[in-house]
Amino acid sequence: MTSPILGLCVAIWFSLSVLLLIIVQFVLFIWLWKEKRLKFFDIFVGVPGYMDRIYMKWCVDNGRSYRLVINIRSILLINAILAGVAFAFTVNDGKMP
Repeated sequence: MTSPILGLCVAIWFSLSVLLLIIVQFVLFIWLWKEKRLKFFDIFVGVPGYMDRIYMKWCVDNGRSYRLVINIRSILLINAILAGVAFAFTVNDGKMP
């Protein structure tokens, strides 16, 4: 049995990591939209990595490095996956879902 405080901490970690992923995705979309690389309805494209590829293409066209943004987004995604696994374990009292 997990403690309620641990469950609360994991739930907060999971919700904040998902919220941060959504915010970063939205900021990248707004930036690419202002650069005229995306149309407004492209925000509804659910293909993982679509905006990353557009951003990488923009960086290559303008001679900039794309590594920082792609690495940050990858770290945030790994963090959200780990938080989701931890959340699943705390909700099910340590049993595999």
